[in-house]
Amino acid sequence: MTQPAIDQSVQHLHQWGWQPGGWMHEGWWSHLGLAPWRAVYHSRPACRPSIDRLILQHRGITWKSLPACLDARQRVMLALEPRLPRLVVALGVVALNCPDHLLIKDHRQALEPYLDERHCDHLLALHRGWSHTEPALPAETLSQAALHTGTRWWLRDVEQAPLSDLLTLRLPPVADALPQVRENAIQWLTKLGRFL
Repeated sequence: MTQPAIDQSVQHLHQWGWQPGGWMHEGWWSHLGLAPWRAVYHSRPACRPSIDRLILQHRGITWKSLPACLDARQRVMLALEPRLPRLVVALGVVALNCPDHLLIKDHRQALEPYLDERHCDHLLALHRGWSHTEPALPAETLSQAALHTGTRWWLRDVEQAPLSDLLTLRLPPVADALPQVRENAIQWLTKLGRFL
């Protein structure tokens, strides 16, 4: 009798779920009060399981198990994970709602770690409701502001579930006020995932 193969996406989710220290955003180490453990985590493999449990505990994770299968919506979200920082920056640019962020050369260059020229052009065309009154942020702060704004918008609209708890760890910790955006971040993120 052959064992059914474990779905790769579920396997990936379980690896993340029980080994968050290996892939979470570096900002979480200090945010969770675990900065001294970061070097230990990377240099001493035997300590990793204990530190991973500490991360989940400090993060306030209450689930004790992860799903054995994913529905279609969860599969779409999980498939976006490798591009999540780029997509969340794009989401933040939409939330900041200033077309100059995508039109002015210095601003485009500031977004380059996440969005290339083609991505900026696509994003400019995808959002139809650009404000003509929102001021442009300084180019030197734009990429981090977009990342944090996009993260806050995503956190506002994401369904609380183990998958979203884990995806949140891929993004920087944020504690600022939620953005005043009427549209749904998850729908925007899915839309951006098709084009960027």
